[in-house]
Amino acid sequence: MAKHRAETVIERPADEVWARIRDFGDVSWIPNTATSRLEGDDRHVTMRGSDFEVVQRLLSHDDANRTYAYCLAAKLDLSALFGEGHEISHLESRIAVEPKGPTTSHVI
Repeated sequence: MAKHRAETVIERPADEVWARIRDFGDVSWIPNTATSRLEGDDRHVTMRGSDFEVVQRLLSHDDANRTYAYCLAAKLDLSALFGEGHEISHLESRIAVEPKGPTTSHVI
């Protein structure tokens, strides 16, 4: 199984960054998000310019450690974008915000 890691440094305190991204149902901070809504533990997201919906399920949420984990709740068929055979059936992800000094955050 392939593993990928993305990270960035944001020039804002960790508590401020976490306050913006901690709500699993609100991903308006992700560029090109058209809609996002929460139904139980499932987040439904559509992106501008696409006609498919991504459904992700919350696995864990820890405010004290500024982290949450989620997985793909329904198979994602990307054939319309990339051609036949481009389906994703498994995805697990984790978002964490770590302080990197009093005014800077490391987001993974």
